[in-house]
Amino acid sequence: MVKRTSVGKPEIWIKYLVYRDLRDRGYIVRESDRKLDFDIYGKGPLRRLISIVYEGGEASLRKLQRLLEHAEKEKKELILAVVDRRTDIVYYTLSSLHV
Repeated sequence: MVKRTSVGKPEIWIKYLVYRDLRDRGYIVRESDRKLDFDIYGKGPLRRLISIVYEGGEASLRKLQRLLEHAEKEKKELILAVVDRRTDIVYYTLSSLHV
């Protein structure tokens, strides 16, 4: 089934792993718009946006800045889900520094 549903979508398995991890942590997970991967709710009133970054994959500062601007416009917190080669997931909060 995984092979059939993932044809043309190589990132589907990683998205599923992040989705399952977030659900196991007690979050309500919804698919987000094209810019981000997930919109999560739960554990307080704050809404969060999730963007998946692959270890060894490309994540330019320009792309991260656009994602952060989008999250701030939506008044949500941006979380990066970094997935390593062993499929371990580490979450980082990304925010801008105002001085």
